[in-house]
This record gives sequence, structure tokens and C-alpha cells, in this order.
Amino acid sequence: WVAAGRSDSIHPKGHVGLFIAALVLTQLSLTLLAIRFHVSLWTLSIHIPARRSALIALQSLFYFFFIPMSAGTELSRWLKVKSAAPQATHFAVMTAIVLDRTTAVIACLAISLVSLSRVELHGVQVTDVTKWPVHPVIVIIVFLSVSFSGFFFAQRFGWITKMKSALHEAKSRLWRGLTIATAISITIQLFAALELWLLAQWLGINIGFAPIALGVTGGALASVIPISLAGAGPAELGAGLLFAAVGSTAEEAVVLTTLLYFTKLLGALQGGVLEIPIISNRIIQKARIKLP
Repeated sequence: WVAAGRSDSIHPKGHVGLFIAALVLTQLSLTLLAIRFHVSLWTLSIHIPARRSALIALQSLFYFFFIPMSAGTELSRWLKVKSAAPQATHFAVMTAIVLDRTTAVIACLAISLVSLSRVELHGVQVTDVTKWPVHPVIVIIVFLSVSFSGFFFAQRFGWITKMKSALHEAKSRLWRGLTIATAISITIQLFAALELWLLAQWLGINIGFAPIALGVTGGALASVIPISLAGAGPAELGAGLLFAAVGSTAEEAVVLTTLLYFTKLLGALQGGVLEIPIISNRIIQKARIKLP
């Protein structure tokens, strides 16, 4: 609504039911995200109540926006799972969290490839790269540097070996859990694309579902670069460039990217509603302990 209000040509034109349907899809996506996290924990034989794992999954979204690194979500989950299941090894928890993120990457990659075959890329050509916010070569260099650095440190400290051991111990559940979690991830990403498409129709933006799906999932792949500020980072930049590449005007690309950001922020705010009272209680308890 804020993005639309700042535009002269883009404003709500469709039925409000489109907006409501998008909000419903947001809640369904959050529910599926919580279920996927529980499945990932189950795959690594980490047994905590479904309600507790769902709370952990949703509360961690708060930290994605309020810690200037996208890895804040994973760190929050690791700490909370260890608190809920102290018997679980550090690397079993880490492996479950990585598995959860990996299925999301697989889903985004699959949907991006299918969507790419159904759209025509234009509007962003090699001669235009000097006008981009970030030169694509810089993006590629940063991505490769982060990837190789992460792999080097993981290998150096023996994390990969220990994670392989955790996966080997879970081999009886691994493929079943991976299949279920991937199917859930694909559904989440399709819901996210449909949600943004509904909002686009509500605002009168003429764009098909395939271009929206490409922008949403292709942009999400860029989030593997663990850099963000208030939840905004490579994912939004990638999505904006893809929306421009499929033919959206600069104004439409900005509005679509802004709406995509706000739908994620909505999830983080709900996570904050669950997390902030816990933080407040801890602060109050510590203050009472320090009082004479």
C-alpha cells in the first residue's frame, strides 16, 4: 500500500478480495515454513514438540530483519533448538538447519528454471549494466568469495566431516525427510509467487505468473549471500533486476520488489510478536535478580 501510494500510475484497481487472498497465502506459507522446519528436525532425529518447533521457526524470522546478517535466522534457530533439545549434538542441529535451508534453495532453483523457460528476457542487456545498482560481475565475485570462504572454514574446522556423520546417522530418514521438506519448500515458493501475483493484479500491474515466479525464486537464490540490512539485501536486488529483465517498467519493478519485501516483513513482525515478550521477560528477571 505504501509502495502504491508513492506512484502516480500504480494504485489499487482490483477487488480488495485479491489483497485479502494474498494475506491468507502469507499465513499459509508461514504455517508450511513451520512444518518444514519440524520435518527437518525429525529427519536428524531431533525430537521436540511440533508447537515448539513451529514457534522457533517463526520467532527466528524476527532476527532475519533485526540482525544485519541473514544468518541471524539460523543462529537463532540453533540456540533455541539446543535449548529445547539439549541432548541433540551441535552438528545434528546445524545439519538440520542446513537441510532446511537447502530444500528451499532446491525449490527456488527448480521453479526458476521452469519459469525461465516460459518467459522472454529483455530490457536488461549487456550495454545497460553500467546503469544497474551493482555491476553483475561484482555480484558474482561476492557470491563466489562468500561460498568458497564458507566452504574453506567449514572444511578447516572439520564441520563438513561432522555434518556428513550426522547425515549418515540419519540415513534411514534422510531421503524421506528430504523429499517431504523439498515438496513443502516448492509449495511455499509457489504460494509466495501467487501471493505477489495477486497483489500485482490488485494494483493493476500487467504481469504474468511465470515472470513473478522467476523474480521471487530467482531473487531468493541470491539470499545465499549472508548480507542484509533490515531484511533487505541480495534477494531484493536480484528480484528487482529480474522483474526489469522480464519487461516490467522501473516503477513496476520497484513496487513489486517493495511488496515482496513487505510480505517478508509481515512474517518477521509476527515472529517479533512471539519473541519480544520472551526477551522482555528475561530482561525483567535479570533486573530483579540484580536488585538488592
